[in-house]
Amino acid sequence: MWYELYSAQGKSAVDRAKLIPDSEITIDDSKITIDAAICNEAIIISNIFDLSEMDAVELVLSGEGQKMHFDCLNRGLIAVVCYYDVHRLLSVLLNCILGWDRECLQEPLRNFIEENFVQRPIFKHLLQLQSSFNVTNEFHMLMQPNINGLGGTKHQQLLRNVIDEIRETTAECLYALCLWGADQAREFLSDIYPILKGVPLAEKFSAHHLSAWIALIKLTSYQVLSQIEMAIWTFFIANAASLVLSDMVKEIRDETAWSDQSVCGTVQLACAIALRVMAVSPADHLSISVDVDIDRIVDRAIRNMAMQFIRHGIIERLCLTHVCVVDFLLKQLIAHFPAKLMEIERNAEDELCWIDDMVEKEQQVNPSLHYENLLRCISDLYYLHDDPKSSTNLKDCIRELSLAYSSSGSMELCRFMERARQSNHVVHAVAYLDMLRAVCRTQATASFIFDVFARLSNTTDNSAGWDHVMAALRSYERLFRDQRPSSLQFGHLLTVPQQAQAVIPPRELAGLVAWINLARTVAELPVIQDDEAAELFLEERQWAVVDASIGVISSPVPLLLKGALLRLLGALAKKDVSALRIWNSLNVHQICSFAENGALLGLQQELDERECTAKQYDTSIGFVHLMKALLSHSTIPEFAAPYLQYLTKSIVSQLSSRSYSDVSQMWELAEVSLTALLNLINQSHTDAHAVVRREPHISLLVQILNDTPLFRVVCGILLEDCDSYQDPCTGGNRPSEKAVLSAIRLLSSSCGFASFCSTYGSSCYRFRCYPCISTVVTAKPTSTYWSQCLGSYIPIFGASHSLPAALLLRELCSVRPSLQNKMVDLLRSRRLVNSNVRAVRSVLNSAYLRYSVADIIERDINDSDVGRMRGETARVVLEILSG
Repeated sequence: MWYELYSAQGKSAVDRAKLIPDSEITIDDSKITIDAAICNEAIIISNIFDLSEMDAVELVLSGEGQKMHFDCLNRGLIAVVCYYDVHRLLSVLLNCILGWDRECLQEPLRNFIEENFVQRPIFKHLLQLQSSFNVTNEFHMLMQPNINGLGGTKHQQLLRNVIDEIRETTAECLYALCLWGADQAREFLSDIYPILKGVPLAEKFSAHHLSAWIALIKLTSYQVLSQIEMAIWTFFIANAASLVLSDMVKEIRDETAWSDQSVCGTVQLACAIALRVMAVSPADHLSISVDVDIDRIVDRAIRNMAMQFIRHGIIERLCLTHVCVVDFLLKQLIAHFPAKLMEIERNAEDELCWIDDMVEKEQQVNPSLHYENLLRCISDLYYLHDDPKSSTNLKDCIRELSLAYSSSGSMELCRFMERARQSNHVVHAVAYLDMLRAVCRTQATASFIFDVFARLSNTTDNSAGWDHVMAALRSYERLFRDQRPSSLQFGHLLTVPQQAQAVIPPRELAGLVAWINLARTVAELPVIQDDEAAELFLEERQWAVVDASIGVISSPVPLLLKGALLRLLGALAKKDVSALRIWNSLNVHQICSFAENGALLGLQQELDERECTAKQYDTSIGFVHLMKALLSHSTIPEFAAPYLQYLTKSIVSQLSSRSYSDVSQMWELAEVSLTALLNLINQSHTDAHAVVRREPHISLLVQILNDTPLFRVVCGILLEDCDSYQDPCTGGNRPSEKAVLSAIRLLSSSCGFASFCSTYGSSCYRFRCYPCISTVVTAKPTSTYWSQCLGSYIPIFGASHSLPAALLLRELCSVRPSLQNKMVDLLRSRRLVNSNVRAVRSVLNSAYLRYSVADIIERDINDSDVGRMRGETARVVLEILSG
């Protein structure tokens, strides 16, 4: 049924004969007169998609009716979009039907779904769609000279989005079909094996292969195998499950039939897990008898580089949405093969020792590193949470999955995590710590990780914990302090002639950075009931974490270590007392200070002589994270002036003039530093007394509200992000997305003080204290572009961007009323009237916003409350247009 709907009716000579110019045709009992243009376009669309001519006419007429919703597109191009959109709706419908819980459905409805949708032809069709239906193939078909069905960048972006959504939704249907079709698992698997066997050697795992692989994992899971033929006698249930696994064993035994041995290894791993899970199932009638050595299958899977392939071929794929599948596979491996994993770990330790010997002899080695890759698989999987391209649903899923790595999880996973305390080779030790940091996503997980390393047995001499890490940090601080000339400060050390200084060995450096990063991640989450790990780190006097960290920061150590320590201090600065303690320690060690001639010393020299040369800005990133935390408190000491100047003039103002080996560092610097400046403004009290005293936030407002390097950088971020959004090559993934949000919020908050600063600031500052951005917005010839740029953030971006953008426009309209008239004239412009009407309607759409009388009084808005943010945005937009 669904297959027939999805395939549609083909071309018909009878229908084509009806396409006569200026004739009448009947569609849905209505007579419509068609001209020659409609006939020609319908014939082209019918030929492209092998559609019935009458269906093609309906698409053309739909394109005509939808023209007001698509700027600068003709009805033929819109008809192409409508064709794909119909298939998108069909795939969404099928996905919704297969997503129903079969146990909750009545038997007639369940039988209807199984008879019409849970069929092998549909399964094969979905597999074939994953292979042949993609953006490249569809664009190649549409751009043929006799078709011309591919328009400009906007049309291409629309098609790319809908085609990608169809692919993703049909893949979801494929996976849902696996859960419904337990009785047909053998047939479904027989269609999957040839696909995986044919994966080309040493080539990228395509989306088609990935879909087949995920389907195989689902079909061989306990959830599916335990449902096979539930209505038949017990003997046949066990026999049916055995047949599925016996077929699988036959397929993986003949490794020569697989083009890529690594793919075979992953299937072998899935087979071994399925056999072990079914063997230990509490349901006795599900016990199976397959004559095979399960441990030997695991050995073959590991030797065939299964872990390496899962890590580099599957997890690294940007389109991976089924994190649960890979996560469940890895957790099952840990839970059901603890002895085998210990054996693999011991062998890997011996391999690493052998590698060390070969390296000392300067001989080439090609290590396997199976156990490290297992740990890295878990790390890479959970680090998808930090990927800007990951969706909100994916991040929520990862946080939920991380709960298993806590005291509420299984005993096997807890024991696996506790193995990080052992005295491992540095490669495994760092991999363990990175894995723990990756899975630390919730308070429960952070509490368990903190407890693992906080309570060590006195008899366990080889165990590592927080005490050992802090002792190592203090020892390095003493070592560098003893070598430092007592008469010199940190800022002058770079000019001292080179001496035989202590150097942290690379292995110790890697381990120390991994420990510090883990401590920072744990400290960022509240743990241990009502206490916070940050306070526990600070209150332990033997650790002396603040003084030891800043002492190492003031020493000539690698930039990566400095950045990690600075970020750790930022995580510890949660309370006012903690922040003041860190401020005082920074001042004692002169991390940033003024020379007699007013030049900046300390971190400024690090930036100029080390970071800019290497084009790596780890220390600067750590510094802005620390400033973001410190400036979130209301108390700013007087000696903070060099730190604020370094933040505004050395980092932000010169952000776009530096070279970066990794451009993501530039955007992280922009996002965090602008957020730090915003914290300074929000946490400070602005009045006439503050202006007279020339407090730091007043100086910052003066720089933002005038044509200064700081102002130009902030506005440049906004303009570049708008250009990036218009670029179809970005695919909706803008690295500047978070940075521009901070920029808009900073400009919006600053413009709120424009009138005050212009009234009281002219006598204290040589600047005019007038919002320069309002002049830029209303200046020609860029006024239209600026207004469009600011206005575009309201309807097309998320609620987090829309509200501050609307607030910024409102503040600008209040400062310069003529801007409001320009905004209204812009909305009425003939060329953009349709898009502007849609934009305003989308903002005022009651289905997506929530606003009440109580919200008028309650001014604080939580970023997670999307409905209220949209409601506030709608109120501000109405205020702008009606003022």
